[in-house]
Amino acid sequence: MKKALSLIFPLVLTAFLFSSCKKNYDCECTNINNEKEMYVVNATNKNQAKKNCDEKSLLGHCELVEEE
Repeated sequence: MKKALSLIFPLVLTAFLFSSCKKNYDCECTNINNEKEMYVVNATNKNQAKKNCDEKSLLGHCELVEEE
């Protein structure tokens, strides 16, 4: 049993550490003058990044840029 736990614990710890990391997403905004600006949004997942990007759209439209 101890051997199994000693193998599983490092895997669980590694998965936890990587899942809690934040990733950078690109947010492209177009203002009312049709000028584009790029912002970097730091979030834990794509949904949170979209929410953070939408908050920047006070005077225009913002959306996440899809990576190719």
